[in-house]
Amino acid sequence: MTLSDTGPASQGYLRIMILLALGYALAGRLGLMLAIPPGYATAIFPSAGIALGALLVWGYKVSPGIFLGSLTLNIWISLDQGSLSGQAAIFAVSAASGALLQAIAGCWLSRRLLGNSLTLSNERQIFGFFLIGGPLACMVNASFGAGSLVLSGIIPESAFAFSWFTWWIGDSMGVLIATPLLLIAFARPRALWKGRTTSVALPLCTVTLVLVGFFIWISKWEQSLIEADFKDSARQIHGKLQDSLGDYIDTLASTERLFASSERVSQSDFRNFLQHTLVSKPGIHGISWNPVVRATDRETFIADVREEDFPDYQIFELAPDRSKTPAPARDQYVVVRYIEPLETNRGALGLNVAANPARREALKEAARTGKARITERITLVQDKSEQAGFLVFYPAYFEQDPETQNAPDSLRGFVVGVLRLGDIVDAVLSKTLTTRPNFRLSDVTNGHPVGLYGKEDSDERSRSPVQWQETIHIGGRTWEALYWPDPRYFQEYRGWQAWAVLVAGLLLVSLFCLLLLAMSGRTHQVQELVTQRTSELHGIVTTATETILTVDASGRVQFINPAGLALLGYRAEELTGAPLSGILPDLDPLTNSEAGNEQGLQQYIGRRETVALTKDQVAVPIELGLSSFEASESLKYTAVIHDLTARKQIERMKDEFIATVSHELRTPLTSIKGGLSLMSSPAFDTQPEKRDELLKIATQNCARLEGLVNDLLSFAKLEATDLTLSEAPVSLFELVQTTLNANLEYARQYDVSFVWKPGTEADVSVKADEARLAQALTNLLSNAAKYSPKGGRVLVSSEQQGDRVRVSVTDRGEGISADFQEHIFEKFSQADSANTRKVGGTGLGLAITKKIIEKHGGSIGFETHPGQGTTFYFELPLWSSDPGR
Repeated sequence: MTLSDTGPASQGYLRIMILLALGYALAGRLGLMLAIPPGYATAIFPSAGIALGALLVWGYKVSPGIFLGSLTLNIWISLDQGSLSGQAAIFAVSAASGALLQAIAGCWLSRRLLGNSLTLSNERQIFGFFLIGGPLACMVNASFGAGSLVLSGIIPESAFAFSWFTWWIGDSMGVLIATPLLLIAFARPRALWKGRTTSVALPLCTVTLVLVGFFIWISKWEQSLIEADFKDSARQIHGKLQDSLGDYIDTLASTERLFASSERVSQSDFRNFLQHTLVSKPGIHGISWNPVVRATDRETFIADVREEDFPDYQIFELAPDRSKTPAPARDQYVVVRYIEPLETNRGALGLNVAANPARREALKEAARTGKARITERITLVQDKSEQAGFLVFYPAYFEQDPETQNAPDSLRGFVVGVLRLGDIVDAVLSKTLTTRPNFRLSDVTNGHPVGLYGKEDSDERSRSPVQWQETIHIGGRTWEALYWPDPRYFQEYRGWQAWAVLVAGLLLVSLFCLLLLAMSGRTHQVQELVTQRTSELHGIVTTATETILTVDASGRVQFINPAGLALLGYRAEELTGAPLSGILPDLDPLTNSEAGNEQGLQQYIGRRETVALTKDQVAVPIELGLSSFEASESLKYTAVIHDLTARKQIERMKDEFIATVSHELRTPLTSIKGGLSLMSSPAFDTQPEKRDELLKIATQNCARLEGLVNDLLSFAKLEATDLTLSEAPVSLFELVQTTLNANLEYARQYDVSFVWKPGTEADVSVKADEARLAQALTNLLSNAAKYSPKGGRVLVSSEQQGDRVRVSVTDRGEGISADFQEHIFEKFSQADSANTRKVGGTGLGLAITKKIIEKHGGSIGFETHPGQGTTFYFELPLWSSDPGR
């Protein structure tokens, strides 16, 4: 049957495939919950066992359900990890193909090597299945799955061996545990597998659940250790990051001291002071000195700078399109006077940083507090790395009284640091762990996070089992640092204790399952043998034609078989517990001698002829065989009763046959002897008419003897299995008419006439042995003539019934008594068997007729009405010239 069928069986398989796919996907998902992060290694994958069990139970027709279930599971996992990429789709198809081929291989190998009737009832089947269906077949999908992970780029080649091994372990354990459970739920024979529900499935599930619970507890403990270790590492990284940022701020503070302590600092002084700092601090994009220039001092300031170092120097601002425009008139300017490194930052000379509103606020806050202040994230024009940058403004004051040091009039300018945050963080992370954690730094000063470092990946963060978050307060801003481990971190620091415990435990569970299956299989074999033997004994007893009873030591009936109930006319409940003497009065121990009373039924052990009383108190002649046996530490008896009624009847029939034959032989012989003696007398020489009459009587008696012998010989021939008929098309009308004419003289002896009344106008033909069929009809005619009243008529008629024809012979005799009707066709049977009966014969005529008709493929029967007569009829198939009919 294919899936295109629309019948009930096809719809049933379709439902099974859908349920199989769902079961595969859900069981696989549950199995992967026991996986070691990042989720590629699981110690038990029950879907593999479900797939193999499904093929063993329902056959290869449900194979598409396995492919669909595995495909659904792997797509589900891919969507869980983000989106379904092309690589993930290829892996899903490949893994589904491997799962299907693995199940087919396991099923085929198991049936091929262990037989189609996989009941797991003996050690050979159990060990063979656990080896073939588990470790051997599970190499298929381990190779497909691990190979697909490598080819699709999900794991590196170096991880192939580990993935193959863990995949193989998971599938093998899934087969060894899940397949027996599925077989218990659905496999046949149900008597065997259902019986294993409590003896195998329940303890197996209980032990497995306990083991899984223990594994989860150990896994959580291991996970907590990994999380604690990661958080400690994150704290160390965070501390180093804060220290590094503080060190950068300190660098600007030391530069501020240069201007605070010197009345005049030249470009070369500035360069020399920062030369070592720029080399040791990779996160510094540049450091500038930005003096405060009031509007009244603008032209003087520009002239001094042009005269000293830079002839083209001017104060400018940046337009929205990042182009330079001369700075408009303002109250004051904060302009770049010196900057290092100069070569890469020359274009920034003269820039009024106070023109930007956000920077202006930072400058004001730095001037007000006298502390470093940081801007929000900026994009560095000269930097092509696109990493986050920010400016650090550190105020510098003229040297004066500390109480008035931060007064606006004492503000000399600002040391401005242009920092690249990415370089700062990378320098810190490179000195920490072998496997760098995922790290994101955001500016949350204004209430909404602005990314400073790290790629936004909410899906990856949400899947991470551990995260650690801390806040950094620096330069008047609030930064939020978030740490979570990279998947490779768990590979590097994975704990193997829980996985090893689970694998070892599942191996023990598998061995436990093997032991339970072996024990239950052996128990089932014993029970099946006991059931078979009990069924055989019960069948023997219940179908036996002899009466069989069991009797307890007190002589009460415990059991009687149907043959006994039919013989005695009782119901089982009427005899159970009744005394045996009720049906076998001669064996009643209470009516015998004192010795008999002491011996009980022991005295009757052996065979004997006696009588049994039926429910109607009719004595039935029987042969009794009585024996004793011990059961449940008590003495019991078995009585086998053989009904002698038939034998007694045969003996009676034999006696009657002997009497009949002797009478039938003696009578004509006596007549012949007497006639011959009379004819030998000289007195008959003168009386020829009397001599002729005696010769006629002798001739008739010879014919009578001849008929008797012929009947005996005919019956003997018909009883032989090798008798063949000389069949040919025979005209029924001609046969009947010829047979009637041949028996007219016989009819006249009984003063009876024959009347032929065909039921059809046209003659019909039958395929028959004409002589034998005439013999059968002759027997019916002679029988009708003998039992017809004098002057009566015997009606012979025919009737076509489809492709058969019925021939009937009807007399008007006394009919057949009811008690003799069932014996009418038995040999040597006659309604009047006494020597003084009115008619002669051996009682073989009807038996011979029945044999002849049946050998022609026909049937014979009769209808009788006491006091009104009897009709004997036989039916034969019509002859057809068509050889195919």
